Amino acid sequence: MWVPLVVGVLGLVGVVTAQLISTRRENRSWRREAEREDLRWQRERQRLSDQRVHEMTLHWSHLRNSGYAQLLQATDAYLAALRDHADAASRGEEPTAPEPAAHRVKISECQALIDITGSPRIRAVTGELVRATAGARMSISPGGEARRTGADTAQRAKDAFLAEVRKELGIDVQHTDSRQVPSAAKGQK
Repeated sequence: MWVPLVVGVLGLVGVVTAQLISTRRENRSWRREAEREDLRWQRERQRLSDQRVHEMTLHWSHLRNSGYAQLLQATDAYLAALRDHADAASRGEEPTAPEPAAHRVKISECQALIDITGSPRIRAVTGELVRATAGARMSISPGGEARRTGADTAQRAKDAFLAEVRKELGIDVQHTDSRQVPSAAKGQK
């Protein structure tokens, strides 16, 4: 009678022990799977965060570059309108270009965009370009020397602006004049 009882108790202890061991293994497996899933989720969140940062960087970079290009176009259009008005005035005719003041609004808009998105160096040269362009407006007189001075000052400011933009964008700033012959080529001629 003791033998069946001992066998029954041992069987019951074996079943309970097996169940406990199985539950423990299952809990470990579940924890490992949960940790892996958490790690995957963290990596996915990090990837999405990096992607958002990259997209925002591209967006602001595009907006900044667009502002640079628009400013150059607006200053060129403004100076061309000034030249047209000055040339027409020197001939005693009506100018064919639109009033230069219309271009000043566009220049101001572009400067505002660059003030928001540009680096401190770019903002400084932008201010110089805008001041030089406005200075050309005040210094142009039909057929006078002051006209060239104002336009030359605006051109130097534009060149400084372009050099700073190229530096910021990582574009080669050093460019040679196509009319210059390198010293090595001179010796070979």
